Amino acid sequence: MSDPSTSIPSFQARVIRVVDRIADSVGLFRRALKPAELIQVARSRSGLRDFGDWSFEEPLAVLLKAYGEESDLAVFGRTAARWGMHPFLSNLLRGGS
Repeated sequence: MSDPSTSIPSFQARVIRVVDRIADSVGLFRRALKPAELIQVARSRSGLRDFGDWSFEEPLAVLLKAYGEESDLAVFGRTAARWGMHPFLSNLLRGGS
């Protein structure tokens, strides 16, 4: 009989791989992350416009490019990368106001 503590993570890993393959086959979350789009979303959600210091813009572009070209993120990683940028940029807006 198998140990339940080892079969659950294995089952979860298989489910994640299946979800990832399905998402890839239909192109979900494969769209490149673009700084301008993320900045606009942050502005819309926060209601603020001024970032103050814009020194984050080039490093943000480098990070987003690396996500798309250098990483091999699964669907959950791609989703987390996109959603993680929204609060990051919103917090920068709050600090710049």
